Amino acid sequence: MESLRSILNSPQSANTLLVVSAADLKQYSDQLVAETRRAVEEQHQPVYMTREDVMELLHISNGTFYNFVKAGKLNPVMVGDQKRFIRSEIDEAVRTGRLGKYIHK
Repeated sequence: MESLRSILNSPQSANTLLVVSAADLKQYSDQLVAETRRAVEEQHQPVYMTREDVMELLHISNGTFYNFVKAGKLNPVMVGDQKRFIRSEIDEAVRTGRLGKYIHK
């Protein structure tokens, strides 16, 4: 399997004629699908942040942080028995200006 990949990635692959069995092609495509699935799943795993992480990321004080939470601008989720904040939601709040003009993009 790796030899097929190395052949396809080699500079001479444009001038290479390959004879591949259906079983080999199926195995190669299954491997590509599995690798792609893993990569997509890794990208979509939420990154959970603590209060301290969020304050450091946004360069805000403890008071500002709690004001954002109280106003519903930052929404915690429960992870076990602890409150955490999802990084992608924080990024979205910054991008859309939901956190106000004082938060730098």
